[in-house]
Amino acid sequence: MGRVAGGGYRRRSFAGADLELREWFAAAAGQRGLSCEVDPFGNLAAWWRPADAGTGPGVLTGSHLDSVVDGGAYDGLLGVVSAIAAQGTARSQRDGTELVVTLESVSPAAVLDPALAGRIGAGRDWPVVPTAAEHGAGVLDAAGVPAAMLFVRNPTGVSHSPAEHADLADCLVGVQALADTLARLAV
Repeated sequence: MGRVAGGGYRRRSFAGADLELREWFAAAAGQRGLSCEVDPFGNLAAWWRPADAGTGPGVLTGSHLDSVVDGGAYDGLLGVVSAIAAQGTARSQRDGTELVVTLESVSPAAVLDPALAGRIGAGRDWPVVPTAAEHGAGVLDAAGVPAAMLFVRNPTGVSHSPAEHADLADCLVGVQALADTLARLAV
């Protein structure tokens, strides 16, 4: 949604393709038994609250539905789709035991755990990649909110551009890594 001539994408906040994606997000949440809410700022959150979760802290994972002008296909949207897929996988990985934290698939924030990279890498050969990006998890972490970002391999090295690319296999590895992490955080 939002593809323009030249191969880029334009998903301006609260317009056109972004509004279509917000409808998709709400429908995808409902199909997975999540309750979708909109806050006063227009942020969407799809909650899964098991009966025994209480009112304690939750885990928030996701990204954003809008994009930069003429951005790439994966800009933000991969994080939202991955969050929706990962929360379902994490729930099913618990051997029939319900998760006891609140999982949210949300746009635009991406909040997880200060040691997310270490937990994802535990027992596996996952690289920890520093980023100079001054948005998302970096801003939240600097403000004292435990946060991290999970990167999917991009062989082009290009981001926020029609030239960015990620193979489906790498995207699926990213979803599984996120699901594994969510399942561990839910203990």
